[in-house]
Amino acid sequence: MPEETRIALGQKTNIASPSFLQDAHFRRALLYTKLKQYALAEADIVAGYAIKARSMNKMSLPAEIGYEFWLAGERDRAKKIWDIVWKEDPHNVPSRVFLAHYLTCYPEDTGRNEKMGLHFAQEAYELAPKKDRTLVTTLAMAKAANNDFSEAIALEKEALAIPEQPIRDSSMVSEAKIGERIALYEKGQPWRMKTVK
Repeated sequence: MPEETRIALGQKTNIASPSFLQDAHFRRALLYTKLKQYALAEADIVAGYAIKARSMNKMSLPAEIGYEFWLAGERDRAKKIWDIVWKEDPHNVPSRVFLAHYLTCYPEDTGRNEKMGLHFAQEAYELAPKKDRTLVTTLAMAKAANNDFSEAIALEKEALAIPEQPIRDSSMVSEAKIGERIALYEKGQPWRMKTVK
């Protein structure tokens, strides 16, 4: 079999790095998820983590795949995937931030679990060696989703004191967007996503 085919299939090859192979498994798992082939997606996530790549804690794709399971009503499978992520990569802050954001801010009730989202936001906040705007505002949004508006406002104001990181941060942490959320929190309303990617 040609090496390019082996790489695309996530199989062992002489030319691909462990990180590349791991990423191939995770991307194929995402494809299987979109095709509603959940058992195959789960198997690819397990296979991806069996490849010990160096910088796993920077990726959130397996947790995102778990969230796709969640949206499809496969709640137990989603939790199982997240358990695998935490077991294999216990300090994975990006995955916790992603899940906290979606579980607390998704526009439809079926995509949310505010208590679980707050749990992930608090874990991310505690695990992160450095607090950036994204991390702090994610915790603020999770607090607001759980009706702790005074703490949410305090955290959003704390985020304003942190310099923006243009490469990492998005419009979600701009002064204008933070101001919009504070105005909602003052009215006793959590912020929700308007569109889903």
